[in-house]
Amino acid sequence: IPGMIAKPILDIDVELPANTTIEKATEKLAQIGYVYMGEQGIPDRHAYNRESEEAPYTTPRRKWMHQHLYLCPFGSLELSRHLRFRNLLRNNPELREEYIQVKRKALSIARGERQVYVDQKEILGREFFAKILE
Repeated sequence: IPGMIAKPILDIDVELPANTTIEKATEKLAQIGYVYMGEQGIPDRHAYNRESEEAPYTTPRRKWMHQHLYLCPFGSLELSRHLRFRNLLRNNPELREEYIQVKRKALSIARGERQVYVDQKEILGREFFAKILE
């Protein structure tokens, strides 16, 4: 999202084709260094961690930036929610600035503690998220 402050982590959402199962995709991802972590409390958003900084494995090997990889079944409500959120912030500078302020406030409270930041962003952003994701 242009102009958005962000941590140096790439969030990757992948929508599976209608004829592909999570199990089959998980097998393929394991071959390139991803470990299945489950839905983690969010239905139809399957999370994966990397075995190492070199995942996804390529030839030649290289290190990749930190990332969060999620697979969503075709037509998933969670993926639709993510895309709607992204598009709203891309297209509305006022909403984008409001979210930036939520993130900045969470950062100031967290003082470098990642989990505190995540928790504060959720707490401080509840009203914002409810407003834009209704």
